[in-house]
Amino acid sequence: MRQMARRWVTALAVVATLGALVPARAAGAQGINLAWDSCGPSGVTNRDFACNANTGAENLVVSYTPPQLLLGPVDIISARIYIYAVDDTVVPSWWLLQSGGCRSGAVSMTTDAGSDAAYCQQPPAPVDSSKVVYIAPDYYPNRSLLGAYEVFHSPGASLLPGTEYFGFRFAIDHAKTIGSDSCAGCSRRASLLLDEVNLVVDQVQSVDVRTPLRQNVITWQYGLVPVRAKTWGQIKGLYLR
Repeated sequence: MRQMARRWVTALAVVATLGALVPARAAGAQGINLAWDSCGPSGVTNRDFACNANTGAENLVVSYTPPQLLLGPVDIISARIYIYAVDDTVVPSWWLLQSGGCRSGAVSMTTDAGSDAAYCQQPPAPVDSSKVVYIAPDYYPNRSLLGAYEVFHSPGASLLPGTEYFGFRFAIDHAKTIGSDSCAGCSRRASLLLDEVNLVVDQVQSVDVRTPLRQNVITWQYGLVPVRAKTWGQIKGLYLR
């Protein structure tokens, strides 16, 4: 199992490095998007950080376009991101953001689009509650899980097909990057996969959206021109035939 996990992580590294492209999606298509900084044109697919400060943060943005098959207002939205340490067999200490981890509390989340509302619409309903979840390691020893959900105030949010909506913004701060209590591994490469956005419709229908709108795989510390990546299913298909 560990060998298979290593092969999948290697697949992510190869795709990110070579810059394999996915075809542009037609207007109105459903899909999910993951980017550093923004869901708009300033969003990028690679982030390099010099690992020389404990202040500041990196922003990770999830957006989505609902499918045509929604039959009612959306009550709950959730997202799941996997973070793969592509050069390591275990999660580096810098990415141990969970409670009790080396950098416990270094990740936060908001459902407020803020300036991104100019590019991705804010869902038209107030949020009653939201939560961020971080697990490291996850199923594999070199993988972490970053997740979140938001619950809309009744009767929920009526979302339009073909419209890109803002989902979540995660802030990963730079705490404990340098100094006597620093956590090792900031400079190590990672690939981040937005696995799905789940929409709970009218309290009964669960809809998984997994098709990439632009990209659903982005990178950390690759030092390359940002590229669009293949879907996770396409990556696995290349290496697990």
